[in-house]
Amino acid sequence: MNDVTGGAGGAAGGDGGAGAGGAGAAAIAGAGGGEGTGGQASGGAAPSWRDDLPETIRGDASLANFADIGALAQGYIETKRTASERIDGYKTDEGLKKFGEIVRPATAADYEISVPDGFPTKKADAFRDFAFGIGMPPQWAKAIVDFNNEQDADDLRAAEEASQADVDQLRNTMGADKFDTSLQAVRQMLEKSGVELAAEDMAHLDTKIGSSNLLKWMFDMAARVGDPGPVEGAGGASGGGQAMTPEAASSRWDVAVKDANWRKQAQIKGTPEFAESERLQNLIAQGRARKTS
Repeated sequence: MNDVTGGAGGAAGGDGGAGAGGAGAAAIAGAGGGEGTGGQASGGAAPSWRDDLPETIRGDASLANFADIGALAQGYIETKRTASERIDGYKTDEGLKKFGEIVRPATAADYEISVPDGFPTKKADAFRDFAFGIGMPPQWAKAIVDFNNEQDADDLRAAEEASQADVDQLRNTMGADKFDTSLQAVRQMLEKSGVELAAEDMAHLDTKIGSSNLLKWMFDMAARVGDPGPVEGAGGASGGGQAMTPEAASSRWDVAVKDANWRKQAQIKGTPEFAESERLQNLIAQGRARKTS
């Protein structure tokens, strides 16, 4: 920049062409005038303030709108101020409202909201009205809904896996035969209680219940109601779902205590064997009390 200024000073005493060269250099330096205001340089085009710009941007057409460096700087300042005012304007409630009116669709029904199979549409319809009310762009609304659906699906999948693992652990602890026998007892208890379940739900009752604690409670309830009978295809006596007598309880006890696994499970509180043991002993005690009375 000092070199250019020096060149302008040296050209001040020359002819008109030299004076024009000095003025061009002075424009770059910010001097603005005084060193000569001659016209066209002899033998070529007048120097431009763009001559000292890098070659990669020197020929950009948009620069032709600026007569000199000062005009370019002024344009930059005004552009930045205008952009800042627009951005700051959207920080207010009124500004956001205007922005929403511009970017939202024509009606709430125009939002593309996907609903997973089997889910009600009430929530989706409510979100359409909400998104339209706040002026949400349709692309944003779709992205938010898709993200929410994915998260809900992941949460549901994780809950189902955790529930299945819980039930599987109970099945392993009880043993498959005991678990299936107890589950069949629950099915029969529910049917006799008037509970209506679809065949699919009844066939997969353990996963539908989905909690080992709830299964334990239902196993206990089935045991207290009465001997539900064996699982189809399995051996053993059937009580037909009727309340057990003290005599039947005594017979069942004599058979059960010979089963080492039953004796082991009967000592674990919360298992069907524990509940059955309690029930059998109570019935046997009631029978003895009647005989002595």
